[in-house]
Amino acid sequence: TAKTVVTASGRYHVEGTGYKPKGGILLDNKKITPSDHPDLFKAIKAVSLCNDADLAENKDGRWEIKGDPTEGALVTLGRKAGYDTSEYKRVDAIPFESDHKFMATLHRNASGDQFIFLKGAPERVIDMCAEQLNGDKTETMKPDFWHKSIEEIAENGQRVIAAAIKKVDGDVKGIDMEDVESGMLFLGLVGMIDPPRPEAIESIRQCLEAGIKVKMITGDHAITAKSIGLELGIGDGKKAITGSELEKINDDDLIKTANEYDVFARTTPEHKLRLVRALQTSGEIVAMTGDGVNDAPALKRADVGVAMGIKGTEVSRDASDMVLADDNFASIANAVEEGRTIYDN
Repeated sequence: TAKTVVTASGRYHVEGTGYKPKGGILLDNKKITPSDHPDLFKAIKAVSLCNDADLAENKDGRWEIKGDPTEGALVTLGRKAGYDTSEYKRVDAIPFESDHKFMATLHRNASGDQFIFLKGAPERVIDMCAEQLNGDKTETMKPDFWHKSIEEIAENGQRVIAAAIKKVDGDVKGIDMEDVESGMLFLGLVGMIDPPRPEAIESIRQCLEAGIKVKMITGDHAITAKSIGLELGIGDGKKAITGSELEKINDDDLIKTANEYDVFARTTPEHKLRLVRALQTSGEIVAMTGDGVNDAPALKRADVGVAMGIKGTEVSRDASDMVLADDNFASIANAVEEGRTIYDN
């Protein structure tokens, strides 16, 4: 659920939880009309359009998402703000990849105006922008303000996504990396909560009691990762290492680092593979979870590759030894318990 939106002109709180598009948007504890705040509305527009998820109400009256849960939360935010995505038609897109840490889409409206909408890891998006939107005015980018805001949102255990926009000529037929690497206009940040399942917290506690170490490897900001890790019972809430720091460590030293740290943030699938190798070299039997195409090498290399059955790609399932039908960590703990019983018997 999207809970926070920060623009250059204000910090907004979003009401409601889950995918039901009910809940107001508040500024200074007062409900506002999002369309009256240009930078807020544009940020919400960007994350709604630069999106592959669909939101629909089923026969039982429950709201469900088809697609990625993070994108689903952003679609729900758009609905809460009263934004109608039908005003634009998608022309082209750069899909999200862990290497470049953003997604971008090219959209055209009925007047023939074209815009690139972009969302991604805040640190990456900030580097693409020389200017920011403040209300309805464009001004010079203030990176320090945004980095401080990212940390404040992340300290609350929220995942942070940044949004940006760029106007392009009406005759542009497609976009590539060169079109977005610079000249983007920064719109704001969205903070989302992704609360751990209660059964996952209990299962991790059981794993630790049973002598199984549990490590968290995530693409999230290090502060978010530490906060969520502490909630789950992984790590001490103080220690985390990032992918960029891992890249500076050679394979020999990584063996010690992989054992020393429990929380790994802002990582790529390549980092996952290196960590599996490092842990195996130190004599550990490693089970690795994953759901993306790029996770396949780490899943294949692990002693037990564990893919997600619901949101996992076919490639990740093919590369794995085991598939979680319910995408639930508790099922891994249950499988270990059953397996140990069988082995003992």
